Amino acid sequence: MDRKKGYVIAVVGSGGKTTLIARLAKQSREAGMKTAVMTTTHMWLPRCFSGAGMRISEAKQKMEQEGIVVCGQKGQGREEGKLVFPGQAAYEELCRQADLTLVEADGSRGLPMKYPDQGREPVIPGNVDAIFVVFGLSAVGKPLNQVCHRWQLGCGLRPGEGEEQGKRLVEPELASDFLERGYLRPLSFAYPAALLSVILNQAEGENQRKAGLQIKALLEKKGRRVQLACLKPFRIAVIYMASGRGTRFGGNKLTALVQGKPLYRHGLEVFLQVK
Repeated sequence: MDRKKGYVIAVVGSGGKTTLIARLAKQSREAGMKTAVMTTTHMWLPRCFSGAGMRISEAKQKMEQEGIVVCGQKGQGREEGKLVFPGQAAYEELCRQADLTLVEADGSRGLPMKYPDQGREPVIPGNVDAIFVVFGLSAVGKPLNQVCHRWQLGCGLRPGEGEEQGKRLVEPELASDFLERGYLRPLSFAYPAALLSVILNQAEGENQRKAGLQIKALLEKKGRRVQLACLKPFRIAVIYMASGRGTRFGGNKLTALVQGKPLYRHGLEVFLQVK
């Protein structure tokens, strides 16, 4: 295709593809770039974006006005509620208009680990400039058959076979082997000009981070680019301990006045002032 401008990133793998795309799109917009988000397979529509089912002219206008557009057809049947490929003409047109195009090019059934069906997956667009392979570190330490999509393929088995092998726990060696054989080696041969990187997501706890560092070291020995990430933002929950009537106090503590305000309100305002 004739692509006049823009950079195309395909995101594949498991354990945070949509979250990574949403973060990259926001960073792109903050940098003043126009960004198009699409899929070559199917994806859940990021909550922070909209745009499913709009015409290409509307998508281009939305991208000009808001900096980001998510473009695709609405899924039907089993894909209802998801976004699917917008069609080749729409894809190429948005690639020409966008500074950055982010493509979710794989599916993992919501699991943190995957071994792709070679020859069918992932669905990488021909104009790709970079490929990010995502892996969810929450898979480490858990049974393979519970956390890995198409795990039988990675073990050289047919669907339904290998019940005992499926019970083996995912260790860093197994994770790095699945990544290398399933994604990195095939993609490096098929797209030698594309930048290929691994994002080890969900490095939230000490165990996940330790496993991530082990996987990173194993893959870097093979010359792979790898980084640890925690794509899901941390949220702080606050429980405001505020009881009511107290015998020793002799009344309702919450409604007692402190500096002219009820105690509960005074406490909240003090808390909100803390940086």
